[in-house]
Amino acid sequence: MANRVEYAVSVTPVRTIAGETGKYAAQDVIEADINKTLGGDDSVPTGAADISVTGFTAGTVAYGNCPVSGGSELVIAANDACDMLFIKHTGNQYSSGTALGAASTASIDLIVKLEYSDGNFKEFCRISPGGAIALPKVPALGSGMGFGLISSGAETIAVEYAVID
Repeated sequence: MANRVEYAVSVTPVRTIAGETGKYAAQDVIEADINKTLGGDDSVPTGAADISVTGFTAGTVAYGNCPVSGGSELVIAANDACDMLFIKHTGNQYSSGTALGAASTASIDLIVKLEYSDGNFKEFCRISPGGAIALPKVPALGSGMGFGLISSGAETIAVEYAVID
């Protein structure tokens, strides 16, 4: 057995068919073009004998403080090639590195950006409350460049993340 990061992903495109009053209720069905759940899993070997993790220490999370829209991005994995990058929108506001704040009352997204030159970011994707992404085998983006995280609204977001080398 070797050191590794195991992960899985599953995606099901769903279409809602409107109901008709007095006849039938609305129904959710798998979208017909794809007509199935898409998914996969893998095991990514880590290069080091001792796995290095940023975002957790000895099983304890270190929540990132994702600033409100218009602020400066929380930058993670700066110039760091990693075996796995995990980012989760907790659905809570930031309180401290080890405690979640109040549940968010707004439906705000966590915006994930790629830094393409020092201090300049381009939106990569958005994560809704409770959602997460896992990116395997992430290359170094360049000197001083990383992934920028920012709230889409007026509340901070407690971000659970792990940069695994």
